[in-house]
Amino acid sequence: MSTSYHVYCGPYVRTHNKKQGRTITHRSCLNEKCSQHKDVITKNDINFCSSCGDAIGEVSYQSEQRTIPVYDLVQKLQERLRPVTDSNCSSIPEYVDLWISNMWGTGASREYNAPSHVDQFIPVCVELMVKDIEEFMRTYAEQINKLREAYGEVEIEWGVIQYFN
Repeated sequence: MSTSYHVYCGPYVRTHNKKQGRTITHRSCLNEKCSQHKDVITKNDINFCSSCGDAIGEVSYQSEQRTIPVYDLVQKLQERLRPVTDSNCSSIPEYVDLWISNMWGTGASREYNAPSHVDQFIPVCVELMVKDIEEFMRTYAEQINKLREAYGEVEIEWGVIQYFN
């Protein structure tokens, strides 16, 4: 298994994935101070915790989760846009999904993968950003509308996104 390093410069769609509280119930250690409390125990014949010795039983707790399944949307978007959200990009706020072009040669997509020992110069100006955003919105109008249907409000922005996958 390997890790790929990417730097994307260009337009993207910023969406806000809604949070929804949900009750989760499963078998686990009943001792709230135990390190295995909330860990799922799938075997029904285990009655005592291997860590603290307390009883195993049904544990319920509240958890906030995303309400919009990103990978179902990828299919609806015909894979023309792809999410950066699930990459290990820790600077993206937790419930924000970023969508970038998954197509090459559209002019509204720039991804730079220069080796670390190679210098690279990328001129950026307002005119380039405006042109890129206009082309992005034209090229992906259908996909942007589907994102609006799913998320409600979406924002088209231009920026630099560094991520690993």
